[in-house]
Amino acid sequence: MAKKLKLFKGFDECCAIVETFLEDLTVPNRRIVKRAILRAKSMEEKEGTYHVFQIFRSCLWDIPEAVSLGFSFWLQTEVPERRRAMEYHGMI
Repeated sequence: MAKKLKLFKGFDECCAIVETFLEDLTVPNRRIVKRAILRAKSMEEKEGTYHVFQIFRSCLWDIPEAVSLGFSFWLQTEVPERRRAMEYHGMI
């Protein structure tokens, strides 16, 4: 059985990484994710991270590669890749 990876270190990292995928979403789904991030800022960290992630995950239907590979597999490859790129550029 494959080990489930923790995708985000915390709320701020979750939001920063999710925001890098906004261009891949439809305009209505971009708005939904942005609202989720704003709403989650008033929640406790774990609850906010979960909320943003679940909303983002529901929007993955907009990304053909995520649909064809499966959301979990796609997230487990793409999120760490984005994190490494953001760390390299000093964005997180």
